[in-house]
Amino acid sequence: MTLSIPATFDWDNILAMAFLKGLPAEQRGVFHSLMDALKAARDVMFRVGGLAPDDAQVAQMACEHVDVLQRVLPELEFTRFILRGEDGVLYSPHLVERTSDPPLGTRSDPRSRAPRTHDMPGC
Repeated sequence: MTLSIPATFDWDNILAMAFLKGLPAEQRGVFHSLMDALKAARDVMFRVGGLAPDDAQVAQMACEHVDVLQRVLPELEFTRFILRGEDGVLYSPHLVERTSDPPLGTRSDPRSRAPRTHDMPGC
């Protein structure tokens, strides 16, 4: 199975998962519900028959109430924990990063980082 990477995905702008602790409990709960649904589906984005599902379908897949999802989702998108692709599909930038190789030259690519030049004495 090949995973597609949304065109709007920015390799150099992924928020660390540690910042999730700073979100209110309701947002963390919805985020974990969305991540659990994506992991169970073994995918990085919500799609139904190749199309972007509406919020009611996403809520059903994530076992959340529609009104709760619609209230919390804008804040999750603002904080970049969950994003929307150009076609409106919801996806997890963390799962995309984890399952894909970054393109050469991006900050996330370990091959593009400068090698360490200093030696540590005694090692």
